Amino acid sequence: MELYEHRVTMVEPKRFPEYRDLFLQETWPRLQDAGFRPLCLLNPAIGGTPEEVHTFIGSPSWDDWRRGQEILVGIGNDAYRSARRDMIFNETARPKIPYSGRPLAVTPDSDRRAVYG
Repeated sequence: MELYEHRVTMVEPKRFPEYRDLFLQETWPRLQDAGFRPLCLLNPAIGGTPEEVHTFIGSPSWDDWRRGQEILVGIGNDAYRSARRDMIFNETARPKIPYSGRPLAVTPDSDRRAVYG
């Protein structure tokens, strides 16, 4: 089962270019080498703050997702971890499980959700 992570990172004011470079040059290749699928790094141009960064990363399984957290925060790489920590003041990560968006003749049990309203 593949799952995805939606990570929202708030970087210190005016540090987005530096954070972007660190993520794309250090983190992205490490994730790919470890078997993850980084999809995108977004910075809202309209309606958001320039310090808000969204990343979406595919993981093969829950165990791999947990292992990926070590890569993302820099466990085992003190220089990267220190540089990253100096730029970030808040961060949240939410794992997401994909479901089929196209209606099927019979909805699989795994896609059934409670409906309110």
